[in-house]
Amino acid sequence: MSKNKSLLFAIGAILVLGGIFSYSALDRKAPQKDDFSVSWMRTWATTGQIMTVLANTNIASLHGSNATFPNFLFGPEMNEAARSGQVDATNTGIVPTTNLLAVDDDWVVVARLIYFNVSLVVPQNSGIKNIADLSGKSVGVPFGGGSHPYILQRLGEDGIKVGDGKGEVSLVNLKPPEQALALARGEVDAVATWEPQTAISLDKAEGKVIDEDIHVGFITVRKSLAEKYPNKVVALLKAYIDANLFVAQNPNMVDAWFVKKSQFDPVLLSRIKVIEPNIGADAIKDVNILISDKDFARSQKVADIMFENNLTPKRVDIKGRTDMSYLERAIKDLSSEGTRKGEIVILE
Repeated sequence: MSKNKSLLFAIGAILVLGGIFSYSALDRKAPQKDDFSVSWMRTWATTGQIMTVLANTNIASLHGSNATFPNFLFGPEMNEAARSGQVDATNTGIVPTTNLLAVDDDWVVVARLIYFNVSLVVPQNSGIKNIADLSGKSVGVPFGGGSHPYILQRLGEDGIKVGDGKGEVSLVNLKPPEQALALARGEVDAVATWEPQTAISLDKAEGKVIDEDIHVGFITVRKSLAEKYPNKVVALLKAYIDANLFVAQNPNMVDAWFVKKSQFDPVLLSRIKVIEPNIGADAIKDVNILISDKDFARSQKVADIMFENNLTPKRVDIKGRTDMSYLERAIKDLSSEGTRKGEIVILE
């Protein structure tokens, strides 16, 4: 008995201990996902300033978030990373946001990011004075980017068709950094773009803005992850709010960070048209990233235009795909905690 039972006992003990060890190892890793990966576009002002603050300071960790902040060139690239599981949250304008929501049900909007202009720029000496004058011309636009449905909407309102026929407008697919040079070289007659590419186009092509509209940017999070780790989403949003305040109170420092990351010409930085009200915040209570009914209406109009022009496979209900409960918790926490301004450390 002795040998067989002892052997069985020893094997059982090893299995039990092994199970306990395995459980402990998993338990250490599984309870909270500490490595939220949050994507952002390095060439996009004013988002770039907010995100460089999160990347270059300890604000996120001060609020309990150990998120990382990988940067990308363009919205569609960020969506690819989101769908492939490389990132857990994104910072994009309404167009890439809608594209992501249309093809992946596991994403939810949790807060407003910024307000920004989309603009139509032509050379200063161009005879194009309004949308109607685009008939028979070419417009450089990043397909799938923020200004794509904008130009389609404007052309549709004037009854102008897209195509290569007589009186139609040819849309040329250009990435944002390619637009200003193409306009300066005369490769396109106009560009539909956003900041800082608007400022660059105005400079390189000696351009002028003949039309513009306001779009909304959003913070989106993987829904399954948010439901599993709600406290991490709340912590991240608290960090966003505090980062907005840091931007407002340290504009020169933050602009320098953005210039370094984006390789943007610092001389042109002052020419960027900024319409985000949070840059004027004096206190944490002044920062507002809630999504208003007007924001929803404006953004839904863009989403509908995208569907009507076959840019998305299905119609997206922006408000229906939004959950601001995480943000409401973040605001409630900050109302009692306040900013962590005195504890902020520059990591750069």
